[in-house]
This record gives sequence, C-alpha cells and structure tokens, in this order.
Amino acid sequence: MITIAGSDIDPIKAIWETEINTIGVLEVYFAQDDIVPFKKGDKISIVFGEVGKLGKVTNYEVMKEPKLVTEPKKLIAYEFGQSWFAKRTAIYNGPLSAAIQQLIMQHETKSVVAIQAGGQKQYYQGESDIAFLYRLAGNIPVWRDSNGVVHVEVLPTIEINDEEIISLETVNTEEYCFIAAGITPDGQVFEVKIGSGIPQRIQEVFHSPAEAREFLQKLYKTQNKGKIICLGRPDIRAGCKVTVQGNTYLARKVIHEVSGEKWQCTIYLS
Repeated sequence: MITIAGSDIDPIKAIWETEINTIGVLEVYFAQDDIVPFKKGDKISIVFGEVGKLGKVTNYEVMKEPKLVTEPKKLIAYEFGQSWFAKRTAIYNGPLSAAIQQLIMQHETKSVVAIQAGGQKQYYQGESDIAFLYRLAGNIPVWRDSNGVVHVEVLPTIEINDEEIISLETVNTEEYCFIAAGITPDGQVFEVKIGSGIPQRIQEVFHSPAEAREFLQKLYKTQNKGKIICLGRPDIRAGCKVTVQGNTYLARKVIHEVSGEKWQCTIYLS
C-alpha cells in the first residue's frame, strides 16, 4: 500500500533513500496515464506499508516533476528543499546548539532536538544552509522524522530479528586505528586516534584536534562491513545503529523500496 497526501491517485512504487551526511531522496512512481497533481516546490508526504506497520515520509519538497513521456512517471523529492540550498552569509551568536536552532527556525521548523556542546561564540556562515547545518552537526546525524520535524541527534539502535532478514552479507574487514596529526595556529603539536587495531596514519595535516577527530570519525564510520536486506521497517534510516545476530553496525545508507504489497529495506553497514 502506498498513498500520497493531496492526491486521489495511488503511486505504484516508492523508493526512499537516506545516507549519512547526505540529503534524503524520495522517488515516487505513477502509471503513465495518471495525472500527477504536484509541481516543483510542492511539499509532499507519503504513507506506505500495511496496517500496524506503516512508514511515513513527510515534508519532502518536489525537485523534479514527472516527464510526460516516461513509463512510469517518476517524481523526485528531497528531504531538505530548494531553500536549504540557497547560499547565505550570516553570523550566529551563542552556543553551537543555539546556532543550529536559529538556522532551522529560518525554515519555519517549530522544534528541533539539537544535542551539541559549544561556548559563547560567533558562527559565520558563507555556504548553503544545508552545508552549514551539516558542518555544525559534525558527526551527529541530521534527519527529518515522520512528522517532518528536523532533528540533530543520534538515532536509537534497532534490532533486526532473524525472521525479518531476507539476506545478510557481512565483510570480514580488519579493525583499524586511524591516526591523524597536526599543529595548531599557536604551535602546539597534537595527535588524534580513532578506533583500535591496525594503525592507519592519515597524511593530511590538520590545524586543530577537533578538525582531525571529525575527519577520522567520518572515515571510521564509512568502512564497508556488508549489507542487509530485510522486511520493511519504518524505524530504519541512515545514521541509526542496527543489531543483527548479536553484532551491532552503523547503517551508513538505507534504501526502502515499496511496490504493491512488497516492502523491503536494504541497509549498507559500517
């Protein structure tokens, strides 16, 4: 089952894809003869799944309208719309969490969970809003929930039971300890380590421990550890941790694919 708010036409297929520090994308497919009542800039919300287990994607903005000649017609919507991509120049005063909340309030989001530390500083912005938000958040996921509210916080850990698994491929990779070093503007030499195992030194020179740590955390989190295909679960998206057969992984990328009565989820693990 797939329904889309504001339309009497039910889509024939939907693909919802999320990835760490990347804009979530929703693709909605219609039959060729359907008249799709949405245009670029419209906000859309879809519900999919079955009674008792429904997925909901809300407040995505249409970026590409369906072409008349395609079969089927495909509509593409983004988690953060066009206004988030506009480049701005602004200064935000106060703690880091306050800067995040001020930025999100520009987009009329009424509430946000922003778990961040920071002193009384000025945060200068000279890029797009979404790039600025990801930079402020660092390694903490930025995501929009099923009610359309933006969150800047770690997602919960999800347990996937054996009966939900369609296929499981794990990669036996070596454990690494990533190491970076640098020198601060005042001449202090530092070294940062993330992980444990075989040492892997990064050649790039960094200018602060925080900068080096953020780089290493992203590198550590994007290691390929396999893939799970499971029955559809509305609570799984990129940034959450998944526990399967006693092992816990980070969901680096998640693709929900729904068509007819079929709903499955592909999870790329780190």
